[in-house]
Amino acid sequence: MKLLTALMLPLLVIALAPVDAAADPPLRDEYRITTLFPGGDVLRPGPKSEDGHFYLGFDLGLTYSTFQDGPVSFYSPNPYFEQFPLESTVHDGSGVGYYIGLTADIPINETFGIVGKLNYHARNGSFDRTTDSIPVVTPQGEVLAAWRDEVDWAFNYVGVDLLLRVQLVEESLYLLLGPSLGFLTGNNANLTQTILTDGVFYQEEAFPQDPLVNQLTEANSDGEVEGFSSTRVDIKFGLGSWFHLSDNLYLVPEAMVAFPLTQFTDVQSYGPNEDLPDAALFDRQIPFIIENEDFNMLTFFFTVGLRWQLDM
Repeated sequence: MKLLTALMLPLLVIALAPVDAAADPPLRDEYRITTLFPGGDVLRPGPKSEDGHFYLGFDLGLTYSTFQDGPVSFYSPNPYFEQFPLESTVHDGSGVGYYIGLTADIPINETFGIVGKLNYHARNGSFDRTTDSIPVVTPQGEVLAAWRDEVDWAFNYVGVDLLLRVQLVEESLYLLLGPSLGFLTGNNANLTQTILTDGVFYQEEAFPQDPLVNQLTEANSDGEVEGFSSTRVDIKFGLGSWFHLSDNLYLVPEAMVAFPLTQFTDVQSYGPNEDLPDAALFDRQIPFIIENEDFNMLTFFFTVGLRWQLDM
């Protein structure tokens, strides 16, 4: 009997022992063993840990830019007479562009995260301005002419953002704030200029002595204009939100506004005997034309993106 008891005792201990933890499904991150009081542990919900993962994704969207503090004037190629470029002026305008980009979001803790963005976007504007009382020489003498400038202008940028994310609501609303650096890759000004004064026409090279014969009152020009800063710095501020699509995938809409911190124009001076570029902003040596250093843009960004949660 003693021998049987000695053999059964280890089996009884094994049967009453807890099941091995490896056999149980792992506890979800939001449930952890926490101490309520000395000597007593209980299973209760706890905050999710932000350690050990980050988010990577892409964004698509639109920009809306408002150009302010004009006027600014530029010249562009004349389709009728190459030696005399078109002179045109823009003031206030606005327009819609596109946005594509990549985003990396690295959580610091439950409240804060660092967001980096690399993007390519367009900041566009449409302008409509009438210029009055400009002296023009005609075969009948000097007259005060007026014309209308309609300009569609596109500015393309490569942008790099470094933003602080402040999570206002867990897995929902958050705030973004930080600097943005933009590199201008090119611009294109599409100008339609119409003479509004009777008896004034564009002169063609084929008719240098009789500019009234052609009766051309509209000219079109399209191309890049020199005189803008190659880099710009903005401060960005905005809101975003997370929408959980699956275990590791989120839909992320964002709305931000970029306030300019640097000058938009960067005009060089050209002397009276210097060769001018095909198109450029005017400097102050040109009569009746001004270049405004305060001319700049305020841009809104509206994007929708996808974020994948990845383990570090």
